[in-house]
Amino acid sequence: MTFPIIALVWLLSIASVALWAAPWWSVGVLTVAASPLAFPTFGRNGALILLAAGLLALVGGGRFQSWEARPAPGIAAYLGQGVLLEGEVASEPDPGITTASYEIDVRSVTLAGVRSSTAGKVRVTLNQYADYLPGDEVRVSGRLEAAPVFP
Repeated sequence: MTFPIIALVWLLSIASVALWAAPWWSVGVLTVAASPLAFPTFGRNGALILLAAGLLALVGGGRFQSWEARPAPGIAAYLGQGVLLEGEVASEPDPGITTASYEIDVRSVTLAGVRSSTAGKVRVTLNQYADYLPGDEVRVSGRLEAAPVFP
């Protein structure tokens, strides 16, 4: 029963930040504060489990908050522009009816003849006969668009 309680509090701390925009520390602090209340009902072990869950919730909420606040990758500066990308195929092909999509780890971008080092991942859609494997070096050109956001 220990692991499910700890996992539930960990996930609740992440969900509170992601879904309800709560402060990252809220679930952890509430759980730690509630641990003495568990002592009369569940004994010393119950209170320690709740205390450990609260401390891990603080870690989970903090990690998720820092992940969510991370800066956009360098490749995002080129959105909406026609570019030449150089990088490495990072995924197996994702076949469509007449296309194949690949994830590319971008190393450099050429815009208006000026080549710049950058980092980020892009998904490129090519014709169905494109035949690349993970690790292949590629150069693709086209207009860089933001990924669609689904409801």
